[in-house]
Amino acid sequence: MYETTVSQSSFLLESDGFVVGTVLDDPGLRYQLEGGVVASGQSTPLYGGLPITATVVAPNSQGASSGLGETITAATAEANVDGWCVFSQAAAGVISGFSNVPLYYASQSVNYVRVGSGLRIVLPVNPTAVNTIAGGGANQAIYWDYTNKRVDVTGTGALGYQIVALNTNSKTVTYAAGPPITANWAGGGSVIVVRV
Repeated sequence: MYETTVSQSSFLLESDGFVVGTVLDDPGLRYQLEGGVVASGQSTPLYGGLPITATVVAPNSQGASSGLGETITAATAEANVDGWCVFSQAAAGVISGFSNVPLYYASQSVNYVRVGSGLRIVLPVNPTAVNTIAGGGANQAIYWDYTNKRVDVTGTGALGYQIVALNTNSKTVTYAAGPPITANWAGGGSVIVVRV
């Protein structure tokens, strides 16, 4: 006889909803998922659903690069959002006793989707903004809140993405800078699906 366990919130009775930081299946665009390496200077971990900036890696003294992709850091303004960190097809995230969400620290591989790829991704959204967005146009202005790490209806520098769906019963990430750093899954969260 074997004892089995599951992570908290990994099995839900309801199947309606999305998982934040994932790419919706699209066979025509699936090869546009990209990989990079979290920059050595990135002081906080990355996780799916965060905006990123990609930097071209300089060649080494022999004239070659690592071939592991661009260097990735957290974006700090809409003007430097090159893409979005995603959990899709990722394999190197760190899960600890404090965090059941995969976290990507400096020098680790991370997957992302580039702005302009046309992929549909799931991002967290301010729950109070859901009713404002609902019923509006698919191209209405939405913004990234860099403090609370979620989409909102006010801010600086509209994202300019097509809105595909809203859902208030999805898995989202609750993040605390710590110490220790914690990132855990939470059910019943609000998300927005956008085409980047």
